Amino acid sequence: SEFLPVEELRQMKPKSLPEIKAFYMSYWLKANRSQGLQELLKFIGFYESWYDNLRTLRSDISGYKRAIDYCFNRIELCIKRLKQGVEALGNNDSMWKAFVYMNEAMALQRVNYGKAKGKSLDFSDVSWYPFQLAYILQIIPDIAEESSSCRDFVDLLWFPTGGGKTEAYLGLSAITIFYRRLTKGEQAAGV
Repeated sequence: SEFLPVEELRQMKPKSLPEIKAFYMSYWLKANRSQGLQELLKFIGFYESWYDNLRTLRSDISGYKRAIDYCFNRIELCIKRLKQGVEALGNNDSMWKAFVYMNEAMALQRVNYGKAKGKSLDFSDVSWYPFQLAYILQIIPDIAEESSSCRDFVDLLWFPTGGGKTEAYLGLSAITIFYRRLTKGEQAAGV
């Protein structure tokens, strides 16, 4: 017996997707807006395909109808919100700029953090995990539009320690700060 039992748990890593330029923070520094939006829609398309496959498996599950219906409705809402995020980036110049600035700020942070840890990172090395970019993307309309129907939601991420939650929250904070400053000027200064 031990005074304080210890068990080593291996770090979980988010699943990667096929090459999508939108995951690279440096991509957004020079991205053509319409091509960038197409990259984001391609990303959402992978999520929709996953969901379509999941729905086909549903016929194999004999119980839990209410729970399955609830989860599927939430996934459909998420897909809708992701598409609204792309739409907001396409229609709102200030939100587009805030998104680009957020990616630059997060890339700088990641490169500097890597240097502090003794790693040689370049802008082209740093990227978002899919869940991080999706999290930010789905909340963009709620930042841009005070009348958003999802503005009263509390969107939390669950992932084990070291998986990237903090970066997603920081990215969301950065885009909110940039957007407020771009749209409200000096009134948005401060905390």
